[in-house]
Amino acid sequence: MPGLTAVDLEPHSALIASAFLPQEAAFAGAARDSVWYKAVIPDAIPPDPSQPLPSSQVLQAEVEDYVQHCFSWAAPPIWLTPASRVAEQGSGSVLLSFSREEDLEYVLRNGVFLFGRALRVRRFRDSGRPRPCSNCCSLEHSVRACSQAPRCGLCSGGHLTSEHRCGECDFFDDAHEGLAHCGHTALCCPHCGGSHAMCDSACRVWTRRSGAGPRRVRRKRGGGQEASAMDLS
Repeated sequence: MPGLTAVDLEPHSALIASAFLPQEAAFAGAARDSVWYKAVIPDAIPPDPSQPLPSSQVLQAEVEDYVQHCFSWAAPPIWLTPASRVAEQGSGSVLLSFSREEDLEYVLRNGVFLFGRALRVRRFRDSGRPRPCSNCCSLEHSVRACSQAPRCGLCSGGHLTSEHRCGECDFFDDAHEGLAHCGHTALCCPHCGGSHAMCDSACRVWTRRSGAGPRRVRRKRGGGQEASAMDLS
């Protein structure tokens, strides 16, 4: 309501968080908005890629070991790369989130020491596009907050996208990038019901949410120089 600020809302943060996240989620919480300074470790190699990925607590302890710098964390480090992908390629990306710019500058300048390796660090740049829930394909929440039934991003069936199979060929028996599919797949977008996979440029729901739709150039009256670009969606 008009006039409310973070000061008014903070005492009710637990109630606000419970409206968005399952009550059993231990990570549920809300706090006053603040700037986060983020960096990515792009080539983190876990001790044993065939085992469950090291937890956020382990990642944080590893980053903090062997350095004199005292970090101020905005959130614990997390893996950006799915565990299945890390197991397949042997490495993955880790996101570091700090509450102070000096912490970001420190890791950018010095790198980090993780699981016995000195690794480079780069500045994190968010694409700003929503990431579909890997369980139900929703654009409104992540898999951690999902309580819905599974839904396929290829056919909208009641199964995970990763579990989609073809009754006429063995295409899906092998690993493929993204939403690759065989010619037998009857595509049905879970976002709009169109005959395409989710997150396709033909989907108006996706292009409106992601800003990936067609763009037009607005020019000055009289044929002058280009002024700006405006998203049609």
